[in-house]
Amino acid sequence: MGEDSIFITSVSDRIYRRTADYARRMTTHEISESELLDWLKRYAATVRKILSENIVQLPSSQSGNLLFEDMYATASRSTPDESAAVTLGKRLAALVAAEAEFGGPLRLSELQTVHLVEVYEELGALFVGLPLLAVLAYQRANMTHRITEDIDGQDRTGLALARARTRAARGWARVIGVFSDALCGYGYRPFRLLGWVIVQLVVFVGVGLLVVDGKVGETVYMSMTSFLNPAGLGDVVPQGGGAEVLFGVEPWFGTISMSVFFALLVRKWFRM
Repeated sequence: MGEDSIFITSVSDRIYRRTADYARRMTTHEISESELLDWLKRYAATVRKILSENIVQLPSSQSGNLLFEDMYATASRSTPDESAAVTLGKRLAALVAAEAEFGGPLRLSELQTVHLVEVYEELGALFVGLPLLAVLAYQRANMTHRITEDIDGQDRTGLALARARTRAARGWARVIGVFSDALCGYGYRPFRLLGWVIVQLVVFVGVGLLVVDGKVGETVYMSMTSFLNPAGLGDVVPQGGGAEVLFGVEPWFGTISMSVFFALLVRKWFRM
């Protein structure tokens, strides 16, 4: 591993130089994030090819260490006096290194695969201000969790990936994404819908007390039961006021909300 270590150090230095230049260009707005991502993918492929032609073996599989272990550790460290370009450069270098090792020429052990996923998840969190790069990191992590059948990891990175995609989106796509996150965590947090059900019940009870002419107790009862069980016309008409409209609309909200909740719950439980 002596010659390999020297070679890895040389490759690391080369990566740092290239990413430092692109980090500077990114922070001075000379290039867009999409251009940075395109370059990063191409350069990672180049590094991967260099590794395939020169590296003989990985570090000991029992340690769980990777080829560019030092770069991953450096990416998560920054100092108060460090410029934004320097910090970004270190993180870009770590992402290039991870991409070079991901699907690279050498087979990773189980421990090394788990460690690489941890690196991707950490980088995804560090690139919160660059959502396209975060999407790439979380995609790799989620893909690997699927291969290793880590259910919790799939949910965690799936949610993080969806949020990163929303940050990268524009216009209505972003609005819809934010709404989906608040409503049910993009389907990864189905029980959040129950909170919205409670909110809907409170709203319908409040509106009912304002527009229905019946007694308070009867109005509350009708509002609570009509959410899932539509009231008959004979029960609604005596309430007067806007009862017909209110108790006609409320069951639609209840049916849709609970149908979505159970659909997401079944999907989560059985991985449909």
